[in-house]
Amino acid sequence: MLLFTLNIFFTLTSPASLTDFSTDQDALLAFKQAITVDTNGVLSNNWLPNNSICHWTGVSCGIKHHRVTALNLSNFSLHGKLTPHLGNLTFLQSLDVSSINFTGVLLAELSNLRRLKQVNATSNNFTGEIPRGILTNMSLLEDIDLRFNNLSGELPSDICNNTPKLKRLYLRDNQIYGKIPTSMYKCIEMEDLSLSMETYQLKLGI
Repeated sequence: MLLFTLNIFFTLTSPASLTDFSTDQDALLAFKQAITVDTNGVLSNNWLPNNSICHWTGVSCGIKHHRVTALNLSNFSLHGKLTPHLGNLTFLQSLDVSSINFTGVLLAELSNLRRLKQVNATSNNFTGEIPRGILTNMSLLEDIDLRFNNLSGELPSDICNNTPKLKRLYLRDNQIYGKIPTSMYKCIEMEDLSLSMETYQLKLGI
């Protein structure tokens, strides 16, 4: 029985599971397929299965495990939508899809990325509500920039409950409404907060 238990433990913690980046490659290729316009051919000419993903334009990998740690596609002249497969990039720490003309919604699957520290999706055409998990259950998240989109809805009442490291939150120029939740005080490291909008609908919760 003890031997069986040890075999399971070593299987689950095997270095091979950390260095096997086929999951990351599949996630990025699925993301690529959802791109409808690639004006400069950045993805179509560079994101190829026979090349290491760590050499793909806009992709950065960790030195130790060669898993994707950053995805920076800012100003790449792309059109399309985010795909749920991005939630499989479990080593991702930084996501920058700013100024790309993306549409659709921000995906709830992003809250699966427990190592995520920075999210920049400013200057797109994202709609719908901000996934609740991003604002309430990302323990390492430090920066969120979602300015200049068409996001709507209210801020979750339990914002900052499990995002203690959040330092910068930018949501201005969206369609966010309602009150600023009193739980915001739990973001004890907050340095910069931008919630102003032309409609000035946000007010301090009591």
